[in-house]
Amino acid sequence: MSEVSFLRDLSFVWLSALVAGFIFRQMKQPMITGYILAGLLIGPYFLKLIDSKVHVTDLAELGVALLLFTLGVELSLKQIFSANKRVFLVGITQVVLTVLFGFCAAQALGFATGAAGALLLGAVCALSSTVVVTKVLGDRGELSSLHGSILVGVLIVQDLALVPIISLLTALNSGAENIAAGLFLAALKACFLIGIVVIGATRLVPPFLGKAARTGSRELFQLAVMSICLLTAILSNSLGMSVELGAFLAGIMVSESVYGYQALADIHPMKDLFSTIFFVTVGMMLNPQFVLSNWSLILIFVLVLLVVKVFIAALSARLAVRETRTALLVGMGLAQIGEFSFVLAMLGKSLGIVDGALYDLYISASVITLVLSPFILAIAPVLLAARDEKEVLQAGEDSHRKVEMEGHVVLCGFGTSGHGLAHVLAQYSIPFVVIEFNAVLLDELDAAGYRYVYGDAAKGIILESAAIASARALVVSVRDHLTATTIVDNALKLNPDLKVIVRSADFGHIESLKAVGVHAVVNPEIEAGMELTRQTLLGLEVNIPEIKAALDDFDKRRYSIFKPEVGATALQTPFSDAEDLTVWMKINDESMVGRSIADIEFRKQTGCTVVAVKRDGKQTTYPEPEFVLEKGDAICIVGKHGHLEKAETIFDMARFTPINLFDSESIHGDSVKAE
Repeated sequence: MSEVSFLRDLSFVWLSALVAGFIFRQMKQPMITGYILAGLLIGPYFLKLIDSKVHVTDLAELGVALLLFTLGVELSLKQIFSANKRVFLVGITQVVLTVLFGFCAAQALGFATGAAGALLLGAVCALSSTVVVTKVLGDRGELSSLHGSILVGVLIVQDLALVPIISLLTALNSGAENIAAGLFLAALKACFLIGIVVIGATRLVPPFLGKAARTGSRELFQLAVMSICLLTAILSNSLGMSVELGAFLAGIMVSESVYGYQALADIHPMKDLFSTIFFVTVGMMLNPQFVLSNWSLILIFVLVLLVVKVFIAALSARLAVRETRTALLVGMGLAQIGEFSFVLAMLGKSLGIVDGALYDLYISASVITLVLSPFILAIAPVLLAARDEKEVLQAGEDSHRKVEMEGHVVLCGFGTSGHGLAHVLAQYSIPFVVIEFNAVLLDELDAAGYRYVYGDAAKGIILESAAIASARALVVSVRDHLTATTIVDNALKLNPDLKVIVRSADFGHIESLKAVGVHAVVNPEIEAGMELTRQTLLGLEVNIPEIKAALDDFDKRRYSIFKPEVGATALQTPFSDAEDLTVWMKINDESMVGRSIADIEFRKQTGCTVVAVKRDGKQTTYPEPEFVLEKGDAICIVGKHGHLEKAETIFDMARFTPINLFDSESIHGDSVKAE
């Protein structure tokens, strides 16, 4: 491929990806599908803007190699070896069972004439797409979920499995009389390559990148990184493996050095460009004539492939999890054929293991499953939510018992934000129960002594087990929007009086959350922006009143749908003990009942000021000194930390945070209608 033709083809790839990606983005469809269709359009079967199959193959190898290099840099040997052993067992089991099924099916159906061809079919079917799965999970905020962490671990195992698979293919292709010697030689080459990677990651790459980094030249550092990629790819190719595998292993080597993060920062912006090359060239490799002539065969192959992969992957996932729902999510996540499958298919064709028809069948099935994958991953929670599970999934000593509580808080999700809330609720003796579906967190819940129910909070029976009908508030901190709305909808059917607070990473979801009855939405990005503002102004030594004014203005603008009550802003803006705080307290002391604020000399005795009183759902702001207090009133007071403690001691009051921090009605004069 000449330099000019290469640049021309690359420009066609990126330009077509730009147009298709924009169109599919506007249509709110997966852009991956647009990239593949763009490749099909500009490829040798339609417009023929890139009509040379050699050029298509070269571009595909380039795209896969660069893409896998960036994936390798994102991994690390420490991350791989420190991962949950059960996840490794899931990955190995899934790969072995799928390869065995494909091997036997190929022999029985005549898809392969020899052991190498049968192994190739099984291996092509066994591997899944790291790029598609991680991208979809990342967009949905599910990478840190239980099924997301299992999927990432299994994908790593699949990627590493390419080394022995290529070794076996090479050995089996050498002929029956030389198979023993071929296997030995292939194993020796694989061990040598892995040894080079380990030694390079620990001994060679760090000092090499260190010298480049110490020059202070960004260009020299990037050249050093790319040199490692190319040299390892060439070494892998010379050992009979593949350029793409070498690039992937080179990425792992780079990630192990202290300069791995900088290398990742330098190449990460290029990752999307590399992925577009890959997906566009995938579309160019698709033969539409073969698809039209053999559509029934391809359809059967794809359907069997999807069913078998989901079944085997879900079955394997049960080695790590007990719940069927998570196992099925893992199975659906691994349903497609991945990047390394294209590498194996191209390798099989170059070695003569498969003929042109089988190669086209593999490519066609791969393209179809890749196109379907985002839709399968998106619809999986919907399909599973429709399942009518009638049993409570159990774990832990007391999780099988129905919670007996009243006026408590139900917390769905014990992640980072849920953990912090649980700590505060426990500190202030506010009763609560946690619903958690991640079995990994159960030991932590047991250690903390928190009451919990194990299961999927989207199911009514799990909510009932948490005594949702008698609860006062529901807090949903799960990441998936569909799951969150399902939880809220089911909970409000069981308890229409619930106060519902939901964590939502997508500001665009606030309208739909409001529609299902949510009272308050917490957006992590907006909250982070508010805290950044506060910390920046404190760092610049801006006066506290000015900081409060700035944060009040920020608070008014951040959630246009939910309007905060008086005192809510101050409650969300913690300052040091030397600064004024705003808190709510309940009146229990009989000496305060039937007396005015002036009569009890509240400010004189405590140093605090009453700024609001709530009674029977109505709130009076800035009450007059003659305002008479009644038992059960909630008062909002402002004062320094020590003064607040004095108020608690003198008048026997306890602080609390009102659940209905956000009100759907506007503030009118001195009162506001409570939810």
